[in-house]
Amino acid sequence: MTPRSTRTAYLTAAFLSVGLLSACSSGGPQPGVAAVVGEESIRVSEVNRLTDGFCEAARRDFQGQGDVYPMNVLSSVVLQALAMNSIIDQLADDYDVEPSLAFEQQAADREQSFSTLDPDQAEAALLVQGSALHRDDILTGIGRQELEEAGVAEPSVDDALAQGNDILSVWLVENPPRIDPQYHLTMDTPQAGSVDTTTSHAVTTAAVDAMLADQFAIRALEADETDRFTDYVRSLPATQRCG
Repeated sequence: MTPRSTRTAYLTAAFLSVGLLSACSSGGPQPGVAAVVGEESIRVSEVNRLTDGFCEAARRDFQGQGDVYPMNVLSSVVLQALAMNSIIDQLADDYDVEPSLAFEQQAADREQSFSTLDPDQAEAALLVQGSALHRDDILTGIGRQELEEAGVAEPSVDDALAQGNDILSVWLVENPPRIDPQYHLTMDTPQAGSVDTTTSHAVTTAAVDAMLADQFAIRALEADETDRFTDYVRSLPATQRCG
């Protein structure tokens, strides 16, 4: 496998493995703001810029596999990564924890692998591919620090990460994020999931097709729904799909 093939394979795998976030938030943010997490706001314009960048970075790989996705799904993935990075960075500041040397080396390797891309494309690709790794690295560091302070001499990686996830859960309860409902995202658990924020029921063929496109971000499609989903997404205007 060539370096570019390896890069794009990892990029697509990162996209496909990203789940969205579940349960209920405390209401949407102000106009123009996609999400408010703790003390930070994420602008809709930033989500749009990185969504376009991610689509362009992954487009050839999606096309090579015959895949196509609605841009709103990519937007949700990008916003999830931005929001989780913001939360994790705030936690890292609170606990005075730095990324591990191993993570920093991996991050440098990923940055090098995307160095030939346009800056917006590279930034978006690195965001989507690295967000979960950044989360687990910082949470493991926080959890290890807390366990050691509690008297655990050599906490395992699994125990440290579990402790870090418990701390993240408490932070999310104390600092409930506010997400624009258009992204179908809420955040109150460490693990990714999503929520259906629509209030209507699909009746017509076109409405059912649109519902499947939205629910791709919410649940795994049944085997008999996949072709219908793909056909519908391919019928969307080029500006509303990627692949």
